[in-house]
Amino acid sequence: PLDEVQYEAFIDALQTGVDKTRAKLDKAELALREHQAAEAPKGESGSNDEAIDPAKLAIEKAMAARAAEAELSPEEKARQQRERLEQRLVKAKERLASGQAAGEEDKILEALTATVARLEEKVAAASEDTSKEPN
Repeated sequence: PLDEVQYEAFIDALQTGVDKTRAKLDKAELALREHQAAEAPKGESGSNDEAIDPAKLAIEKAMAARAAEAELSPEEKARQQRERLEQRLVKAKERLASGQAAGEEDKILEALTATVARLEEKVAAASEDTSKEPN
């Protein structure tokens, strides 16, 4: 069993891994899209183009969102980070409540409780940081 500090370090390490994997995925999807664009014969139409379009649109939307995020001010980034933390906290509280109602094992409930407490601390810190920033 992990103590709270080890658990938080474990969660942070997992989040870092997820972030790195997402960055690699974005890079790979961009390379795939460029490769598909280079390989597609000019003027080709048909079901293949229709199948690619939703994926292409999703990739372009994600890339545009990342580009827009890069242009945000530090204050706006902090505000968005706080909002994401608040959303995670709400979901964690819901999972804890449903776990308690379903009679989950104690170790699962302990982990969920620790997650809620950790997120509450992060939300409080993020709220404090954003309230200190000049508007």
